[in-house]
Amino acid sequence: MGPLGPAIALGCRIVLAGVLAVAAVAKIVDRHALPGRLRAMGVARPWDARLAAGLPVVELVVAAALVGAARSPLPAVAAVVLLGAFTVFLIASVRRGVPCPCFGAVRTAAAASGAGAIVRNGLLMALGVIATGSIDGARPGGTVVVAVIGAAAAALVVTRVA
Repeated sequence: MGPLGPAIALGCRIVLAGVLAVAAVAKIVDRHALPGRLRAMGVARPWDARLAAGLPVVELVVAAALVGAARSPLPAVAAVVLLGAFTVFLIASVRRGVPCPCFGAVRTAAAASGAGAIVRNGLLMALGVIATGSIDGARPGGTVVVAVIGAAAAALVVTRVA
């Protein structure tokens, strides 16, 4: 990946961890309405309540592992698998014409599921693939620059594209 490769991989991990943490916190804040939103997306009872309780925990665990176990590619692989599952679920919700509670109350009122949200997930999965790269030799300066630029881009994608 060149001399910046490790910094890019680590920066992608940090950005992806931040996005997953924001999504988890938003779901926790929106925890009372989330089961109903999941039912509207086709999740049957009692799985709606279980998914509403467990999903933020999974997102937080993967987010923590992305930075806590940065030398292992497994957390990044887990993030890609999780985002892939979210995308399949999102496509189903687009077909139903119901809004996605992807970022809880932060986004549900303002945005319906659509092509933009699917593109967003694709971009996040691309970050996850890059994050599987080795971070050996990552320098703090390069990592900070990549993380700041990546975080700004991710915030733009999450708030504007979707």
